[in-house]
Amino acid sequence: MQIHSFLLYLLHILVCLDGFEGRGNVITIASTNRPDILDPALVRPGRFDRKIFIPKPGLIGRVEILKVHARKKPKSEDVDYAAVAAMTDRMVGAELVNILEVAAIHDA
Repeated sequence: MQIHSFLLYLLHILVCLDGFEGRGNVITIASTNRPDILDPALVRPGRFDRKIFIPKPGLIGRVEILKVHARKKPKSEDVDYAAVAAMTDRMVGAELVNILEVAAIHDA
């Protein structure tokens, strides 16, 4: 049943994308971490036909991501974001946020 619902949702997205042709100034953005499994109908010319690779954040980027997502979480004043970022090489923002969430759960 879930696959059927997914296919209906995909079909709806494709129909909506085709409807954008007559309207100007509409930009649709989508992202995936698995471009190899995208349905060919999504990436045909005129739909999602531009691909932009966004590399994983470096050390400074990971520090900033951790700082932004730790703002509203209770924490010690001496948290060393650079040390945490150094231990999380090759992690993306979602993985870093997950680390903060797990730490908050353990703290509770």
